[in-house]
Amino acid sequence: MSWDVCREYVVQFKEGGVSATAGMNARWEAFMVNLMKDDRLACGRPSQAQDSLRAAKDALARIGFYDRHGRLIAAKVAEAVSTSPRRYARLIAFRTYLERYQLRDEAKGSSPKWRAVDQEYWNTDGVVAWVLRCGIAARSTHLQDWELCDVAAVREHLTFLKVSSRTRTKTIPPSVAKQLVSGCVDWLMCHGEALTCFVEHLLDHMSSVPPSSNSAVARMEAAFASIPLPTGLKDLNVDGVWRTGRFGWHDQYANGDALTVCDLLDIHTAVCFAVIALFTCSRKSEVLELEDDDVWQRAGRWHVEVALRKTGRQGMRRHVSKPAPPLVGAAVNSLVRIRRALLAVASIDDTLLARRLFFSVVRTERLIDTLVPASIYSKLALLSGWLDLRDHNGKRWHIRPHQLRRLFAMSFFHFGGLENSLPALSWMMGHEEMYRTWTYIQEDLTGSEISSVEASLAANAVRSDDDRLALEQLRNLLRRHFGVSDLAVLDESELHDYLELLQSQGVYTARPGQIRTSEGVRYTVFIHLKREEL
Repeated sequence: MSWDVCREYVVQFKEGGVSATAGMNARWEAFMVNLMKDDRLACGRPSQAQDSLRAAKDALARIGFYDRHGRLIAAKVAEAVSTSPRRYARLIAFRTYLERYQLRDEAKGSSPKWRAVDQEYWNTDGVVAWVLRCGIAARSTHLQDWELCDVAAVREHLTFLKVSSRTRTKTIPPSVAKQLVSGCVDWLMCHGEALTCFVEHLLDHMSSVPPSSNSAVARMEAAFASIPLPTGLKDLNVDGVWRTGRFGWHDQYANGDALTVCDLLDIHTAVCFAVIALFTCSRKSEVLELEDDDVWQRAGRWHVEVALRKTGRQGMRRHVSKPAPPLVGAAVNSLVRIRRALLAVASIDDTLLARRLFFSVVRTERLIDTLVPASIYSKLALLSGWLDLRDHNGKRWHIRPHQLRRLFAMSFFHFGGLENSLPALSWMMGHEEMYRTWTYIQEDLTGSEISSVEASLAANAVRSDDDRLALEQLRNLLRRHFGVSDLAVLDESELHDYLELLQSQGVYTARPGQIRTSEGVRYTVFIHLKREEL
């Protein structure tokens, strides 16, 4: 990495949108223009130029953009400008620009503790100097100059600089998991089809309603007032299409709060995401990138083709076809029908939006937009509040995307035969190496569970034809203890109990591994003998 090449790399990061403050300002202004136009048409009030800022704040309040303290909600602002809340938090100039839209001053101590960098030079020389001081040039000599512009490649090669987090994704408790799964199933069975048909009927009815204006938002509200709710939605407190209920944050939803059709679609999106992510054991990005052609039915069985992250060579992601229950098919069909109905009304020529499963319903003339990955958190928070998910202590539990993947892994492992399920679980999780699956699930295992699993792995290994030194030493230890010359004649349960005792006492460790051969892939066990005798 020469100075010039590294500097060019950092400059391209800047030009690729690391700061992009001016672009954010323009996006927000465009969002506000559409919002004010829709709000005037929907409320039937003339524009008051002398109090335009007050009117803008009122419009933002009506669509739930403020929290209980009168501050703009970061997730909603980020979604309005098609970015992520994390990036919004770093855009100091953009946040300063939005201060005029706040209802109350920022609380003491909530201001960011970092200073804005020089927008003209972006402190590029300082960043490059820091990169070179870290020794990246010496430790990454295998990188070619042309690869330095590939963000993903550089990130992969420089993972040694990443500071590991002290906390990992929590596993959903069994009681919460039962509430979540039963709630999602009940939603799709009792409300999902009714909501899908109602949205289709609502959008179709818009053309027959005498238009009081050219606003699609106003016409949709008028259509909602003229058609009855279907049976599957009558037990829900539905109030309007766009106007929010009295709750600001989604995770503060309380039983009985009014829901709009837009809120119902957010819950429906969260339910579909949870069902697909859970039953296919997929990552957040893998689910949100699914397209119509990635889900199909064959011989009565549903399959989801997932482009795995963290796999593949030379930027090519490995694709696997995962089996899925019919519930996943119901969720996918519902998303496709709602999206097609919205696109038919909005008449948007967007090829990506037309084939992506997941989308967002927006309160503008556009009506529908691509789903920003970060916004799935707020939708899952709304679902958690609507289902009133609580742990055994009565504390609210907010579902996070990766918790769904971990829930599948732990459930499959414990109910699928423990160590015998590792190869299949490794495939479902998309891990190229089985030891990654073992590390993944080991964090939530107790000492007794680890001893039992490693004893089973070791028992299978000592009965195999593997002749590695550590494994042969373990066999000799067992032969001396039982006074036999052939371990095959031992009772399986007796051997397992003794191996479990040895593991709990620290005599050996056993880890699942993966050995690649020219003919294919062979799973085996790595044995590490800590001492030869007790």
